[in-house]
Amino acid sequence: MTSMSSSTRNIPVTEEGFNTTEIRLLIAKHLDVDIKRVTDDARFIGDLGADWLDHLELMIVMEDRFGLEITEDNVDQIEAVGDLIRYIKKWMKTAEAMTEHRVH
Repeated sequence: MTSMSSSTRNIPVTEEGFNTTEIRLLIAKHLDVDIKRVTDDARFIGDLGADWLDHLELMIVMEDRFGLEITEDNVDQIEAVGDLIRYIKKWMKTAEAMTEHRVH
């Protein structure tokens, strides 16, 4: 069972204040695994017990939550938690840059 507890305080935050906790919690909840198992190196299929459909559904959850698009090619390349975090971070930076460009 997953829940937000004191153990979530130990989850790393990447550089520039990009907080990965919400992403990790969504993964843990969707795959019904302990948050401590949701490390950067943990592979969805294998380490976290996901099958192909679980993996695809998780990508859809992330698209809906963060307002991004993960192409079929990218879904195949996102094998581990760290891959997904880097993808979301890159997407958010790109969206932010595009917004700033339109404002100026």
